[in-house]
Amino acid sequence: MIKPEKTINGTKWIETIQINAEERATLEDQYGIDEDIIEYVTDNDESTNYVYDINEDDQLFIFLAPYALDKDALRYITQPFGMLLHKGVLFTFN
Repeated sequence: MIKPEKTINGTKWIETIQINAEERATLEDQYGIDEDIIEYVTDNDESTNYVYDINEDDQLFIFLAPYALDKDALRYITQPFGMLLHKGVLFTFN
């Protein structure tokens, strides 16, 4: 899902959640995000990382966020969460 664009403190923000093939194509065609970046940022096995693309002036951040399996027993796993600054727009990937 690609949520509607929001503007927060002058920065455009586009939130994505479990995007499908059609939404990947939208990100490529409408926003000009490279296919390799989309693949990288949506990889469920990706580790924490920072990538700066000097040619596109893009910044990609991958974080591992805790996800509770059992809040009472404090059992959790981590899942990657991506943030991409692309052409002045913040994209988040969950």
